[in-house]
Amino acid sequence: MNGLNMKLERRIRDKFFGYVVNSKLKELPQDIAGRCGKDFLTFYKRAKKYLHDRYDFSEDSLHSKVAKLALAAKPISYEEFSEAVHTCNIKGVDMDELYEEFGIVESLVSSPELKECLTSEERYLKIFSKADGNFKNLKKISSYIFSIPCSNAHTERVFSLMTTAWRNERNRLDVDSVKGELQICINLTGECKDMYSEFLKNKKLLKAARDGQKYRVRHT
Repeated sequence: MNGLNMKLERRIRDKFFGYVVNSKLKELPQDIAGRCGKDFLTFYKRAKKYLHDRYDFSEDSLHSKVAKLALAAKPISYEEFSEAVHTCNIKGVDMDELYEEFGIVESLVSSPELKECLTSEERYLKIFSKADGNFKNLKKISSYIFSIPCSNAHTERVFSLMTTAWRNERNRLDVDSVKGELQICINLTGECKDMYSEFLKNKKLLKAARDGQKYRVRHT
């Protein structure tokens, strides 16, 4: 969101509407080009207002505080880090132990090895694998922040798969059957032929597949 906001501000400042559009504006009479440019700027400003109405860009916002848990190259203090933990209301974190753990992290964040890490999960993994210490509290914090989905893409994919599984000719499938089919589709990563062989060995699974309980029974 910060990136999008910065792009909009830059385009408003430079009055950049795309290379082709800017070139065409130069060919128009000055009064018409001025009106068109004004309309385009209005569009940018409305987009920016829409963004600011729905997203808090201030330093006190939840997003800004949570971002400090990413262990980016920009150094942060223990106070800032602990404040982010309190803001997220992460349970079971010993703040005194976290102070000691953060002291180890603080010395590593600006190291060349961590600067090579492009994402926050890579930075956490590098710290956990290279530094001494069990990092009990940092692991709780990282588990929390990485459980927050960064987009709704996964959810949208599940709905798409659900539509495929629950098509018209299979509309009597029970909800739990569709759920089970999606769980298998999403979570099992083996090759089809390997999974087929494994399923054939599972007598309980084969019995359930032949059973009629996977369908809804319509009572008249």
